[in-house]
Amino acid sequence: MHIIILAAGMGTRLNKGKPKSLTKLSNGESILGRQINALLNYIDKKDITIVVGYKKNMIQEKYPDYSFVFNDNYKRTNTAKSLLYALDSKKLNSDIIWLNGDVVFDSKILKSIFELEESSMLVNTNSVSDEEVKYNINDDGTINEVSKNIQDGLGEAVGINKILRSDLKE
Repeated sequence: MHIIILAAGMGTRLNKGKPKSLTKLSNGESILGRQINALLNYIDKKDITIVVGYKKNMIQEKYPDYSFVFNDNYKRTNTAKSLLYALDSKKLNSDIIWLNGDVVFDSKILKSIFELEESSMLVNTNSVSDEEVKYNINDDGTINEVSKNIQDGLGEAVGINKILRSDLKE
């Protein structure tokens, strides 16, 4: 299993002058720090890659023991492009869990995605707002669409996903 954390964005709505993933939570840890601590219960730090862009040095200096991929087009691209940069640079031959670097979650949620034996997307079915990435499903329960532009979305994608090695080419 390999983990890819997408932390290249600017976090302009926060207007903090630093990557959103370095935002401090009420307990004093950063969003990224919380994510990494939760992930280390399941994998080794050598299996974590962080995609950086905006003020990349701030993240690299805080987490020097991790592998990094640089998205030099972070101002013009989205998380999908950052994910592709990581997949292309690593030539991974394992299942992937990728998460957005600004997602705050209870560490218990990771157990389910590590145990799932299929490509998956964690979702919140309690909330759907216009700004969020929404999803809908096919008749068989598989994901049909994922986008901010979906009408009548069933819920929102929370930004934690698993791709089986066998599905990577797709």
